[in-house]
Amino acid sequence: MAKSETSAPRGTNKVIKAFFETLDSTPDAGRSQVARAALAAIREKLTARKDKEKATRQKRKPSRPVVGQRLCPAKQLRRRV
Repeated sequence: MAKSETSAPRGTNKVIKAFFETLDSTPDAGRSQVARAALAAIREKLTARKDKEKATRQKRKPSRPVVGQRLCPAKQLRRRV
């Protein structure tokens, strides 16, 4: 469900206004095609940005091999009877 205008992040209304002002300056004949293409391009750029940020987070994480669960020292001592 979409958020209402009152709970939209800061700057959202500026982006919406700029989008529609630019869309209004396009000819009526191709306006719907331009709108669809612009929205698709925006989605692609947002997805690419999200994927890039995800890759950056993955690079920052220290990579450790998963060997198995290690027991804490107290439990290791109890097992050695």
